[in-house]
Amino acid sequence: MDSNYFWLDYSQKDIWKDHFLRLPQDKRDIYYEPDYVGLYQGDGAVANCYVYVKKNDIYIYPFIMRSVPKIAGYFDISTPYGYGGPISNSDDPVFLKEAYSCFNREALRRKVVAEVIKFHPLLSNQKQLEGIFKGDIIKICPTVYVDIGIDQDYRWKEIYTHANRKNINKARRNKIKVNIGKDNKSWQAFQSLYEATMSVNKAKEFYFFWPQYFENIKRNLTNNYTLVACEIDQRIVSVMLVLLGTDYAHCHLIGTDRGVMTTGVNNFLHHELILWCKDKGYKKLHIGGGRGNSEDDLLFKFKKNFSDKSATFYIGEQILDSGIYQELCNK
Repeated sequence: MDSNYFWLDYSQKDIWKDHFLRLPQDKRDIYYEPDYVGLYQGDGAVANCYVYVKKNDIYIYPFIMRSVPKIAGYFDISTPYGYGGPISNSDDPVFLKEAYSCFNREALRRKVVAEVIKFHPLLSNQKQLEGIFKGDIIKICPTVYVDIGIDQDYRWKEIYTHANRKNINKARRNKIKVNIGKDNKSWQAFQSLYEATMSVNKAKEFYFFWPQYFENIKRNLTNNYTLVACEIDQRIVSVMLVLLGTDYAHCHLIGTDRGVMTTGVNNFLHHELILWCKDKGYKKLHIGGGRGNSEDDLLFKFKKNFSDKSATFYIGEQILDSGIYQELCNK
């Protein structure tokens, strides 16, 4: 068959990276980088990447593997925070089925009970598993992205909503300044503002990150992130952490002082980020979805102020070992 597969962990990230770089540029996104997946290791969670290769065809699937409670020696796997799932440079159904089937056999051998995949909305990679995936592929919600290549005057006049233009102009009148970079002042403000924002929003524990998480981003993803910080009277009042892939930038996390929400600060922040992405040559800025899955969600509506483009977020759920799965449910 002239094929080969690898089940790599983070200690083998050089091999992982070499295979990742074989993908075409438009598929080499941040979520497939070993140092991104490695952010989510700890407390029994291990960063892994399955790779299947046949001649020039390659199939890559990074995930987090965790031990399950109640029954020792068994595991589940899931996509790290954000998006991911299997990706390939080939649309050959025979190759994709071979790669997927080999993964299932190897996962069962390693005592994986179940998996959850969060597919990448911009890559629509769930399509490569249609008709192959033995679990369920479920449509979840729309997400907003900005086509950076659009003429900026056209974007301002025809795509931005009237309310959005009004808030951006309000921010300018309020003399809000935007700095895009990686300085310590912005980092300190970001961590403080983000935690405060999550607390005010009564976010689940899932959305709080430990300090080492941010240190690892600074140390290991130096070329794959930036911070967008807004200042009023020399005080930072809003900061967004942006992840950077090859063609795509992603709005990752944001913290904003609640006392300045009426100044237009977050409209201005996103506007300036779009201009920066255009200057840096990115093709798309993925702003994301809402807090819920409805198109009436207020956060989703805010994001639609900047673009008329949307993608669709899908998840995949699969039980690999139904016997152990039922035993776990019974326990």
